[in-house]
Amino acid sequence: MRRLLVFLLPLLAIPALADDVLGPADYLKILVDSKLHYKIVSEPAKAPLEPTVCGRREESMRLVTKENGKSLVPWTVNAETTKLLDEAEELYQAKKYDEAGAKYREATEADPQAVSGYLFYGDTLLFGRANDAAAALEQYRKGIALDPSLPVGHFFAATALRALGRIDEAREEIIKALTYDPVYDSIWKITATVPGHWNEKPVVRHKFEPPPGFLGVNDKDNIDVYGGPNGEWFGYALCKAVWANEPRFSKQHAGSSGWSVEEEHACVTNQLLSRYNATESSLAEQQKKNGVLKPVVKEADVIAAMTPLDRHLAEVAHAGMLDGYILFEIIGQRCPMALSVMDESALKEVDRYIRKYVIVAAQ
Repeated sequence: MRRLLVFLLPLLAIPALADDVLGPADYLKILVDSKLHYKIVSEPAKAPLEPTVCGRREESMRLVTKENGKSLVPWTVNAETTKLLDEAEELYQAKKYDEAGAKYREATEADPQAVSGYLFYGDTLLFGRANDAAAALEQYRKGIALDPSLPVGHFFAATALRALGRIDEAREEIIKALTYDPVYDSIWKITATVPGHWNEKPVVRHKFEPPPGFLGVNDKDNIDVYGGPNGEWFGYALCKAVWANEPRFSKQHAGSSGWSVEEEHACVTNQLLSRYNATESSLAEQQKKNGVLKPVVKEADVIAAMTPLDRHLAEVAHAGMLDGYILFEIIGQRCPMALSVMDESALKEVDRYIRKYVIVAAQ
């Protein structure tokens, strides 16, 4: 686990979109001029490169900030605190909430840094005989103060705030939980089954899901590129092939070491440009068939004719939120642990994207 977190350090800053962004024609030229052998295949690569996946952070890990950035480290508890937490959990599962609460309180006294002690003590106050949401919230806040990047603390706080009728504040905590963990299962289940639970608009996701096997390597000099059944993912696959294999990109390519926001930005941009060009060409061809000698296709018409995902990417790009989308729907979905070690500018991008396109206030 420690080795993986070191690999994630290149994610600590979001690169700005450069003025000399490469487009589909540029990537094609790199492919044609390359000393390597690229092959456009009509089915998924038989030897696909394994996607980078690093999972979710464990609740027992703590965020530490030093001069060289952020990292997640194991939280070590002494034997006495561990014993108290285990006993408390057994009592909680048996629904002996008052007794469990006493044990959790003892655990926090034995180790004031015991985040889970505060969080689960809060649960005994919220769900036990006390049914005291205000007291539970106080404990949740203590846990959050020790590590604001732990998503579960914000989710628990949202539950207490909703019980207190403070819905807008609860929604704020949900946004924070998703900022640090975009794959938070409980949140997505609630948005799907109880729309408006936090007074939010219906949630519409625009997932980025290129086909399995879009990139493969037969040997060190032969690379397969698969753009999907109808070539709809060719822009992304082509860009990823170039970044993964061409020497001029090797210093910026994440490879097996984690995620590169710069690489994803370049390849998502190339995918969007490719889809825009293909749609524009299709509309122009349709005009020719209808007898128009010199077709004129407006940008608004192109965007209107694109798929929902492509339209969303175009809107996000125009709004200057493409990094937020990438961090939330690409990196955040495959490597949610990475978001815990992001710098504040990256987290603000994720927060901004969530507020604009995911958890949006109903009023």
